[in-house]
Amino acid sequence: MATTKNDAPATTAADTAETARAQMRLAFSPTLPDRVLYADGVHGIALRGGVAQIDLYQIVTPGTDKQPEQRVISQRLALPVNALNELAGIL
Repeated sequence: MATTKNDAPATTAADTAETARAQMRLAFSPTLPDRVLYADGVHGIALRGGVAQIDLYQIVTPGTDKQPEQRVISQRLALPVNALNELAGIL
């Protein structure tokens, strides 16, 4: 945990996420393998109305010397903004 110049504990996003994880139980859905998203990368992130929208892409055609790589936005992941704190803590 980080401290301020007055030596009072300061809470970081990672600390908050870790505390939240410690207070909950997690179970895997039996259908999880059927719902896995695959993407080659992240095209962009938009924050609107308390929701983070993350656009994911897949590579359709690999790039060559004469032609650039072709990408298609394949999925959009929508999360509440406070879930980004959990994501930061996990990373």
